[in-house]
Amino acid sequence: MEKVYREIINFIVSEGKRISQRAGKIQDVGVKKQFLTEEDLKIERGLKEIIHKHNSNHGFCAEEENEQLPDAEDIWL
Repeated sequence: MEKVYREIINFIVSEGKRISQRAGKIQDVGVKKQFLTEEDLKIERGLKEIIHKHNSNHGFCAEEENEQLPDAEDIWL
């Protein structure tokens, strides 16, 4: 698990640095809800990809693209 945690932390730090350069210039895509941006989706999908790469049996649920919890024993929120 330490490997996946390290990869997630590195991803978050990298994305945080990248997105801070775009602050105030990110357009709302307005799909399903207000204040949803392509950046929100990119980061959420990136985290999901990392988690599933390490264990495809783990579920993933985040605010942008999930409306219910996945049916899995281990779920990342």
